[in-house]
Amino acid sequence: MYKNFSSTHDGYKNFSSTHDGYKNFSSTRAQAARSRELNLAGSKNFAKQNFGLARAVHKFHQKAQEADFCLTFKAAMYYTFNMIVLGIDPGYAIIGFGLIDTSKNNKVIDYGVITTPKEDSIAIRLKNIESALCSLFEAYHPDAVAVEELFYFKNQKTVIPVAEARGVILLTAQKFCENIFEYTPMQIKQALTGQGRAEKKQIQFMVKSILGLKEVPKPDDAADALAVALTHAQTSPRLNTNRV
Repeated sequence: MYKNFSSTHDGYKNFSSTHDGYKNFSSTRAQAARSRELNLAGSKNFAKQNFGLARAVHKFHQKAQEADFCLTFKAAMYYTFNMIVLGIDPGYAIIGFGLIDTSKNNKVIDYGVITTPKEDSIAIRLKNIESALCSLFEAYHPDAVAVEELFYFKNQKTVIPVAEARGVILLTAQKFCENIFEYTPMQIKQALTGQGRAEKKQIQFMVKSILGLKEVPKPDDAADALAVALTHAQTSPRLNTNRV
């Protein structure tokens, strides 16, 4: 009987041992599950932190790009609205010029013509054109030069002399200013009147109105030069493909 009790007691011990092992196993599983939950939570927090960091970095770059664009835009607008523009109507006997200040609502600084006597030789006439242009650049220091592009036309005898004079004009302008632009007659008409087939009187009227002049500038070559200068002043630098 005592032996049976011992046997029973040993069985109980074995059962207790098994039960304790199950408890330890259950505890181990619970700890492992808890560890996984903590790791998962940690991963989620890490992901959230990184996502927040990524968003912050993205916003920073976006703001930097916006700031850079604003600075570029402001610089472009400053260049567009704060410059002295010299407009030139090329010719051989008569060269028209006109200067406007875009920072003062396209205020007219000066306009007029350069003339070369027909009695002089071609070399002297070209030299006189260069000297007169140099005086203009030294007096006013324009930020941009706008030249009307030439198209030919009826009198073939004047093609070569006018082309030579144009070469002198561009060469002299390049010595003093790097910002040289050309505009066709159609572009000038379009810029000032909204239509590319406007008549000369319409262009002159718009020059007078936009610049707030009491009368149309004379001679016509001077009015044409002011029209070229106005065309450049109204053309966005980002869209301008007329650089020489």
